[in-house]
Amino acid sequence: MLHGLNPEQLQAAQCLEHCLVVACPGSGKTKTLAAKAAFLLSQGARVAAVTFTRDAALELRGRTVALAGEGSNDRLLVGTFHSIDMLMAFPKARTPFGTSILSRMRSPFGSRNWDIVREGERRGYVRRALAEAGIKLDMDEASRLIEDAKANNRESALEGSHRTFIATYQQILSRNGQIDFQDILLKTNAALADGSLTPLAVEYLLIDEYQDTDEVQYEWIKMHAAAGCRLTCVGDDDQSIYGFRRALGFACMERLVKDLKADTILLGVNYRCHGEILGAAGKMVQSNRGRIDKILRANKGLGGAVEWERFGDFELESEACLVGVEDALRDQATIAVLARSNRRLDLIEGLLVARDLPYRRADGESVLDKPEVALFGSLIETVAQCTPRAIDQVLGWAGVFEADLRQIRQLFGNTVRIGAKQDFERTDLSSDAIASWTDFAKRHAAWSDLNEKGLYRIMLHGMKEWLTLHAKDEKSKRMVEIAASIFSPSGISPRERLEGLRLASRQRRTREAATGQPVSLMTAHSSKGLEFDRVWILGAEDEAWPSKNGSLEEERRLMYVAMTRARERLTVSAAGQRPTSPFVAESGIPRAPEGKYRSRAGG
Repeated sequence: MLHGLNPEQLQAAQCLEHCLVVACPGSGKTKTLAAKAAFLLSQGARVAAVTFTRDAALELRGRTVALAGEGSNDRLLVGTFHSIDMLMAFPKARTPFGTSILSRMRSPFGSRNWDIVREGERRGYVRRALAEAGIKLDMDEASRLIEDAKANNRESALEGSHRTFIATYQQILSRNGQIDFQDILLKTNAALADGSLTPLAVEYLLIDEYQDTDEVQYEWIKMHAAAGCRLTCVGDDDQSIYGFRRALGFACMERLVKDLKADTILLGVNYRCHGEILGAAGKMVQSNRGRIDKILRANKGLGGAVEWERFGDFELESEACLVGVEDALRDQATIAVLARSNRRLDLIEGLLVARDLPYRRADGESVLDKPEVALFGSLIETVAQCTPRAIDQVLGWAGVFEADLRQIRQLFGNTVRIGAKQDFERTDLSSDAIASWTDFAKRHAAWSDLNEKGLYRIMLHGMKEWLTLHAKDEKSKRMVEIAASIFSPSGISPRERLEGLRLASRQRRTREAATGQPVSLMTAHSSKGLEFDRVWILGAEDEAWPSKNGSLEEERRLMYVAMTRARERLTVSAAGQRPTSPFVAESGIPRAPEGKYRSRAGG
């Protein structure tokens, strides 16, 4: 079970005291953790391992069982902090794993499981509490306020309206007999602290992605160490990218060594990236001060490709990226397009849809679900086959009010016609509504004629002009442009294209979690733990990367994570008016050769 480990991995696997394993990207940390767990089980020990995601827990458990055999399942418990805390609180729950561990547990919580609030319900409670307190926060801001107050016991220190908001939220939960996910950790920690709940009955406790632990989780770990569990904490301070979720990062690694005198072992051999990629990423992240010094080595050696380029605008950048995607598909290589925010992925997704290229968007709203794309589809629908809903949507976009929409529906039903003067005299329609309807009806007649003649490109251009005329801001105008490119004819009518896209959108929802797509679109945060043959990082501009709202060192770590997802080829691009990200210069990545990209811009 220890066969195939390198010397550093073997040292980590055989360490029987508290140890901090600093694992660089692609260094085989999961392999090392599984080998260690299997080795300890072979010695008769009881072992628990904690991860941050269910998928990571399933992978680690599967690898461990494959090495140790199923005969040790009763002495092995693997899960997330939340799932393991639930088992600690209710140790009589049925589970095929860890029965020898749970049978030794004592819990004050009885036999009735906690009722955990569902995410949809939780959001509803948050909205109600915000309304009660009379404050305006978006869902993410409100959720962070709740989490911070609970984690740090700061409710009494908050200003009045915020204190009212949190108290109301807790009252709604309590009234409905529910708790949220953070309460699972807090209730477990409180019971551990007062002695009514016994710590996990294990000799060894393994923690994956240790840099992501927050204060509450660190206290849980410390209480287990005080109870005699020997810790193996595996993580990388250079990959700590969740400070906004209160992750401790470098600080929790320092604490482990200081508080528990843990040995430090470095897994510095990267088995993923070629030397050019790892070297550039490592050079950049060395600018951070709050970090553990490391010497990183690429096991593959040299042979990779890295470059950066700047483009005049976002459209040109996305078109160049599309060429990179097509090259990867031709070479049968996997490729990820990464960005700092989901919005930056819309343009490239629109191009992929327009070209009918396969892809997977890992998080965020698909461009196919954007209001402007749906509206463009409704406009096409009014030409092919008028429906009241489609007409309602396009007139709403033009700013026609509800009262006027109802009267237009009564006047014209499912048809679109200009109407005579006397038609409008019998109504209370506003002059603006009459003008909007008349303009739309005239354009609609022209679009219908073009559609019948098969002049689809001219028709779509006219529709784009009308939608752009009524767009509320530049972001919306840009999305109309994307929508127009998506519906552009490719040997079929726009109506047929619309039906195909709607089918694709339904299928995308059912396949979203499926792996195997050669092209992935995702944010840098979502790329953590993944790897691809090629990576293209979009939007490397100042104020975007680093974000003007983020910590400079955490933003640099986020770029480090994004860069080290690439095995063979890494491209970083910038566009628009903002200066190129300082991270590009810090990494020493060379600029693409002159003439490689026709749309190259200065700077």
